Amino acid sequence: MVILFLRKTAQVEGLTALSAILEFAAGLYVAFEAIPHVAPVSSYFGLDSLAGFFLLITITVSFLASLYSIGYLRAEFTKGIIGFRRIKQYFVLLQLFIATMIMAITTANPVVMWIAIEATTLATVFLISFYHKPASTEAAWKYLIINSIGLLLGFLGTLLYFTSFGGEFGEITTWQSLIAVAPHLNPFIAKLAFVFIFDISFDISSFVVSGVRQISPPRHKTLLSS
Repeated sequence: MVILFLRKTAQVEGLTALSAILEFAAGLYVAFEAIPHVAPVSSYFGLDSLAGFFLLITITVSFLASLYSIGYLRAEFTKGIIGFRRIKQYFVLLQLFIATMIMAITTANPVVMWIAIEATTLATVFLISFYHKPASTEAAWKYLIINSIGLLLGFLGTLLYFTSFGGEFGEITTWQSLIAVAPHLNPFIAKLAFVFIFDISFDISSFVVSGVRQISPPRHKTLLSS
């Protein structure tokens, strides 16, 4: 958010580059610490080997996309296509997008993960419509509506997992606690939840992202692909 208060392009570019380097270095440390073993931090955040692997991919792609964005937007600014205000908005949204992706990976709570994924959708909408062209604006609205439906179905599937367990809702707060009660889940409801989360919800999201990539700004397209 500090970027919003800067008044020179060079300052924005420098802060973006510094942030990208620090995020990449911190992400590497955390990822390699998590890959050998499970590293729970709290009831809301924690890492295991799989999360560490995805974190490594995310920070690498984000690092490269952030650095590429600096030169790309500088060229767009020089041509008079965008102004300084739009550059600041883009980098704020980009950092928000990266932060919510990292949050979705590092959370140990299924509900917090859903909130983080929904937050990535909100940040992505403004990045897709960055140039305010009719095609990009239309794509942003379609992305928001259809992807939100997919996420809503995914959240419904998550709640079904909770209801398939006969105990209290608060007893399932992390992925580990969900695994622990897995033998006690209602088989039919658990299978139905799986369909909502991994079949319907992810299929919708994948379909929308593949379509949006075709008209997204090049540097944002890289992050969408990842």
